[in-house]
Amino acid sequence: MSTDDVVDIARIPANQHHRQVWLRVGIPIVGVALVLAAVLAIALYSERANRSGVLQLSDSLLTTLEQRISQQVTAYLEPATRAARLARDLVAQRRIADPGAALAAYAASALRQIPQIDALYIGDGAGNFMMVQRGANGGTATKIVQNAPGPRLVEWAHHDAEGHLLRREQDPTDNYDPRTREWFQGALKSDDVFWTGVYVFFTQRTPGVTGAIRYHGDDGIDHVFGVDITLQALSDFLASLKIGRTGRAVIIDATGHLIAAPDSSRMLREVNGELMTVRVMS
Repeated sequence: MSTDDVVDIARIPANQHHRQVWLRVGIPIVGVALVLAAVLAIALYSERANRSGVLQLSDSLLTTLEQRISQQVTAYLEPATRAARLARDLVAQRRIADPGAALAAYAASALRQIPQIDALYIGDGAGNFMMVQRGANGGTATKIVQNAPGPRLVEWAHHDAEGHLLRREQDPTDNYDPRTREWFQGALKSDDVFWTGVYVFFTQRTPGVTGAIRYHGDDGIDHVFGVDITLQALSDFLASLKIGRTGRAVIIDATGHLIAAPDSSRMLREVNGELMTVRVMS
């Protein structure tokens, strides 16, 4: 016969019985709960760590992308900026008596070499003005405003791609005065190239921006050289930038107004008969 002791559980004290139940059931449950808590803690830590890593990587990618776009935009605008400085230095360093003649010789070559430039011009404090802009079939159209001394004269001279004069014509109804324009007034207050916001060009009636730089001549009169870039040219350039699958680049000034966007038709609105750029930042 077996000699194993037979335990009568009816005689086990209640507190001892509860302790045995706790040891057999409670401890495993607590262990499972601790394991689940540990797994949850690890998951939360991993999620936060991964999120932080993704955000840092995204910030790094966006910063790199912003720098690349900024470099591309700068590279696009820099030739126009350099053209304005070269025009100023050409007159200032060589002490050319007639800045308009110097600009005429320089502008045709600059227009051929820098496709984003639409026009180069010079205005002075007496109201005189000269502009060389792109003409038909690779030629140029030159506008000359003689305001002083003598009677006011506005004349156009059209040349073909080889520089041959095609025709001249006068426009007595033209009342253009460079001294009233933003590019002229802004350049007088700047020591380097001054860039305007988007405005409608007086002659072509198309929107664009102007880079201008001043020169104080030996005659005591302030001269300002200007370089025009049309809004359409800027928009075409921005549309050509590749930014992921659906990214788009825009240029915004310090006041929150659009300077250029891939679709120029969406960035202008008419206010009191004048074109105004859309404000996208408050």
